[in-house]
Amino acid sequence: MTDDFYWRHARDSLLTPSALRMFQLVSARDGQVFDEVKNDIDTSYMTAVGKEDNRHGGKIQTQIQVFREAGWVQLQSDADGKGVIKLTPAGKQALLLLQNVPDFLKSAPYFIVELLARYQLKNPARPEVTKNKEYEEKLKNSTVFPYWTLLRVMHALDDRITATELRRFVFKIHKHEDIDSTIARIIEFRKLVSQGATPEELDDKFGAELEGAVGEPKYLMGRLGTQVGSIPALVEKDGPTTWTLNRYYLPFIERLLANEPIHKDYLDEQTWMRDYGRPVELDVDETASSEDNGSEEPLEDDLPDDDPLLVTVRDLIESGTAGVLLSGPPGTSKTWYARKIAAKLVMGDPVCAKFIQFHPSMAYDDFVEGYVPISHDGGTSFEVRPKIFLRLCEAAEKYPEKTFVIVIDEINRGDLSRIFGELMTYLEPAYRKKRFHLAYSGRKAMVPKNVVLIGTFNPYDKSVVELDDALDRRFDRIALDPSVSTLTSHLTKAGVPGEFVGKLAAFFLGLQKQSRHGIGHALFFDARDDQSLSRLWNRKLRFILEKAFRFETDAFAQAKANYLSLYVSPESAGLQ
Repeated sequence: MTDDFYWRHARDSLLTPSALRMFQLVSARDGQVFDEVKNDIDTSYMTAVGKEDNRHGGKIQTQIQVFREAGWVQLQSDADGKGVIKLTPAGKQALLLLQNVPDFLKSAPYFIVELLARYQLKNPARPEVTKNKEYEEKLKNSTVFPYWTLLRVMHALDDRITATELRRFVFKIHKHEDIDSTIARIIEFRKLVSQGATPEELDDKFGAELEGAVGEPKYLMGRLGTQVGSIPALVEKDGPTTWTLNRYYLPFIERLLANEPIHKDYLDEQTWMRDYGRPVELDVDETASSEDNGSEEPLEDDLPDDDPLLVTVRDLIESGTAGVLLSGPPGTSKTWYARKIAAKLVMGDPVCAKFIQFHPSMAYDDFVEGYVPISHDGGTSFEVRPKIFLRLCEAAEKYPEKTFVIVIDEINRGDLSRIFGELMTYLEPAYRKKRFHLAYSGRKAMVPKNVVLIGTFNPYDKSVVELDDALDRRFDRIALDPSVSTLTSHLTKAGVPGEFVGKLAAFFLGLQKQSRHGIGHALFFDARDDQSLSRLWNRKLRFILEKAFRFETDAFAQAKANYLSLYVSPESAGLQ
């Protein structure tokens, strides 16, 4: 990392309706000289959108750099040295996906980020004219891959990054080998910030932040986020100055990070784009957490056989339930229990367990079967492929002596009738093993009796609809309520002093009386001392209580005052 270096990048958007419309206009001029058709492209664009763009040189003059940075378009020099518009194989793939809009929306995060992860800052596709010769000289020795680096740094730092950390550290990384030391410096920076270091002290130790346009995060983070329509963004805003990685995409991100890029020196744009602009292999269903290799992480089969909740679930399965729903407010260990029970039911075999999280844009073709783009020598086409639930059913039919479990986190965040389709009927015990025709492929399938569904949901979340009546009738529900005994037992086993445990338990019980639906015990599992109490409040509890007491300001103030009483030194709490 160096204080006199920064990441130069295109400052326009990629995945917006206007940018995608512009890309289609550029694609129609494939093979033509850019300077000869750029005014025509701008005119066509203004006609399509119904307004003028008065920026110097026209909109396409700056937008073309975004398409080059994305690996979709190159300007290939002809015999006269003029730049000819040339769609790369990845660009042709993008155009095909775009023309099949629903498939493009679902593939976009994987398609774009897979490409951007290959992007190295030093490449021959930069604008020929530069206003900063000193910068170009420093760039000669740069080996950084900006988008891959952003994912690597965020994933190493609890899957989040702030604008300050980007401007002060990340956007200054000069070489690929500087990444680990930068992560260590950010960890140190966060520690000093939590201890109350002043801006001047931070500047003295770590150097000043980048200022102006070169330190603006929105374009780099926007392209990395790749949100299109209602499809979940890969990188999400958590407040005005913080970005977090969406855990829905973590298996995909970890796969990308496992393939560490190797920097190369390219002679010209043509050789660079031949490598960078190659198609993305999309014939694997990325939306499944774990594919056919089992769960996304090793299963821990360590839940005691006599655990009351495990015993109850086993009894329900033996009685022929279609599935089990673990219901309760946030922080009551629903997801933790669902995973532990799944591990127990499959006897620790990761091949027999699948994990997925529902969200509002999920549909039948994400869960059962649907069309996916595939690359081959002749170009890109679409095929119907089985998705996570159908693959599980096929495996369960093949091995009837085993138990197969799918855990669906936040099950009520999806439109269940839209996701399950005709499978809703065949989840019932009476219809298990009966064959039916699938909606897309038309082939026959069934839901075997050895398939167990476990769902988790928060019944008090008003941002989602009530649980679908059809599923509610078929599933058995188990309530997980806030438990002071679970909290005190966990803290005691962790070696937390008894006096602190007692004070926290009293606060916890008081909070349950104040809150209409209760606050989960798992939120407090990491509470140990003043520092951990401040972290808990500032990062999680404050926001939960603000939402719970949005119309009860006195109740919020009282809860905050009670929380301060847990501190050894309340005057240094620093609660926001």
